[in-house]
Amino acid sequence: MNLFRVAGVAAAVLGMTALAVSTEPMFIGYLDSDMAKVSHVDLAKYTHINIAFGIPDADGSIKPPADFPLDTTVKAIQDKKVKALLSVGGWTGSKDFSDIVKDTAKSKKFI
Repeated sequence: MNLFRVAGVAAAVLGMTALAVSTEPMFIGYLDSDMAKVSHVDLAKYTHINIAFGIPDADGSIKPPADFPLDTTVKAIQDKKVKALLSVGGWTGSKDFSDIVKDTAKSKKFI
């Protein structure tokens, strides 16, 4: 079975489980790195913001989106009591993922 399908199914199941046990509603937004400015988002409407995309490097590290102010963006989101989540991979950003999960040291660095 394709590793990406397994990871996708696992993420979906975990997400649905979190939604099922949560007693508070969740409002999840998506911030593409092309948008770049979180100041244009009314964060009062959200409980979580997914930032796209962190790109896995061949050594297992994750690079923030190119020219994206990740640190200040996460701080701005968290300052509004909203959870910031980094979406990893994307269409072309997943090319090293299979090699990372096959290698224990790379996997530890990735996690």
